Amino acid sequence: MGRTTDVLGASHGPSKATERIIKVKGERISCMGEHNDHPKVFYTVPETGFVVCMYCDIKFMRDTGDELD
Repeated sequence: MGRTTDVLGASHGPSKATERIIKVKGERISCMGEHNDHPKVFYTVPETGFVVCMYCDIKFMRDTGDELD
């Protein structure tokens, strides 16, 4: 489906929680949770920005290929 990136922290300061971001090539995606632990839902990912799953808070954003890994 896409690359997965863990981002530590949040804009509110240091945090032990990780934020799951999945980069995708297409505009339509589905999510069932990291461990298939919620109903399958479908989202449209905007060209800029992201969409967040209402069940598991995974963020999906377009893979623009701009980042170096």
